[in-house]
Amino acid sequence: MPQILRPARITVLDDVITRGATLLACIILLREEFPVAEVRGFAVARTKSIEPFENVVEPVEDGTITLSQDGWLDREP
Repeated sequence: MPQILRPARITVLDDVITRGATLLACIILLREEFPVAEVRGFAVARTKSIEPFENVVEPVEDGTITLSQDGWLDREP
């Protein structure tokens, strides 16, 4: 039976974050499977709506995606 690697760090790459649902779901599943690994997300672009991009802003480090009790997601910035 093949051995499963236990990585120390995992980076999830997403193309565009809107509310963050896809990225958050991936990170939750990876943290369940690899509880001691540092799991981070990275996206090429971020937007708060489905409207076309109007301008490019500065990169963000340490943004957050939060899940409210009613099941809605929001991210800052």
